[in-house]
Amino acid sequence: MAGIPVYVLEEHNEAFLVWHYAVERGLIGREGNTLLHVDQHADMDLPVFNASLGARSRSLRAMRSLAYEELGIANFIVPALYQGVFRTVCWINHGYFQKDEPAGYLLYSLGGRGWSFALKRENPQNAAAASADLRRFRYRIMTLWDDLATDEVTGSADVLLDIDLDFFSCIKKPMPRAEVEVTKAEHDAFQGNRYHFLKLRTDCTVRAAERGGRYFLVFNDLDHRVPYGLEVPDETIRLRVEMLRRFLARSRLVPALVTVCRSRHSGFTPRDRWELIEREVLSALQAVYGGSREGGPSGTEGAPPDTGCEVHGIDECLSRWTGSAPFGADGPPGDPRNNNAR
Repeated sequence: MAGIPVYVLEEHNEAFLVWHYAVERGLIGREGNTLLHVDQHADMDLPVFNASLGARSRSLRAMRSLAYEELGIANFIVPALYQGVFRTVCWINHGYFQKDEPAGYLLYSLGGRGWSFALKRENPQNAAAASADLRRFRYRIMTLWDDLATDEVTGSADVLLDIDLDFFSCIKKPMPRAEVEVTKAEHDAFQGNRYHFLKLRTDCTVRAAERGGRYFLVFNDLDHRVPYGLEVPDETIRLRVEMLRRFLARSRLVPALVTVCRSRHSGFTPRDRWELIEREVLSALQAVYGGSREGGPSGTEGAPPDTGCEVHGIDECLSRWTGSAPFGADGPPGDPRNNNAR
């Protein structure tokens, strides 16, 4: 029996690509699936596209372009809902947000154009007012102490488990340093305009710099890291991983696909802890589902069937177009991980 495919991602927009890759390979159903989203963040922001999502090809080439050029790390779930890939989403967090019993929600594009979207809790009034391209889905906010409802996992085509490492320790407001080389004219325009749009941003600091006749915009040139209280010690990380292991074993859930997102380039997972967290999470998955690349434990008492896990990287999806990984370790052109974000 083939093991459960586990895809390790660098950033969370890549999950959208992996889901479509899994559909093409027949690993998951084309529509009607359930997503278990284990994350510090809901990632349910509404995207805005350059062209209608409904009219686009769902080829992997088109979905790769969408994932890397138009999606971000907080708005990749909504387009999958709009496409029908999911009909149930359960967001598992630490309880910082009020828990919500399963409820019906409406998703539709503004004007039925498929470019921008609205999301509302379902009731008779807004159901009648929604556009013709209405999508209905169920959404629930829960914690690892809660139990999954039977219909959340048995009535769907497949269950997908999506884990962000920042769930276990998180930098609330990452401010990685980066710099972009610009022309002298752009440098001078930034310096001379007190209302330049970059100076008005609230999520980063920006300054202009000149070195040897070359010009740069420098982001977050700070000599300290801003503390926000969501980073936790190693013992708490391991406790949270153990809680996840127990939740999965208790649920007797066998996902069709698992995605594990590092979130290290965006800075939400602490850079000095992502490797530890990843090892612990993959070990927990192997413990629950059996099988191990290192010959480790093969399941736990009361756990789901012993299926094992097969761990893959994002380059396996990307190589579908070239026969080999088309990008180096730094990621595709234009990807933020190519910046000097150190």
